[in-house]
Amino acid sequence: MDGCGNFKTFVKIMLPDAKPILTSCFLFAFVWQWTDSFYSKMFLGNITLLSGKLTALTQLLTDYLVSAHGTGSKPSIAYGQMIISTGMIMAIIPLLIIYVVAQKGFVENISQTGLKM
Repeated sequence: MDGCGNFKTFVKIMLPDAKPILTSCFLFAFVWQWTDSFYSKMFLGNITLLSGKLTALTQLLTDYLVSAHGTGSKPSIAYGQMIISTGMIMAIIPLLIIYVVAQKGFVENISQTGLKM
């Protein structure tokens, strides 16, 4: 393009062609960091993480029932697993929303690179 500087050439020519690649890199990096608890725990220290809270949902429910009713009533194993599964779905919802929004760019990148799924 005549008269364009380096930045305008980058924005008008290079960046539109790189959108699918940037979308795929963003998706992979976001999912990796969202689901990675080891490095998050290592770098953040004693901050409570979502993954730790999800695994303790059944114990928290048991503690609540004991304090509310004053008896040793515990939820069944199936009910505890249902609570953990619901918490996992709630933790995955942001990933699903981001993928639905970025799906077009992700599919374009896969088709441009020739990867077969």
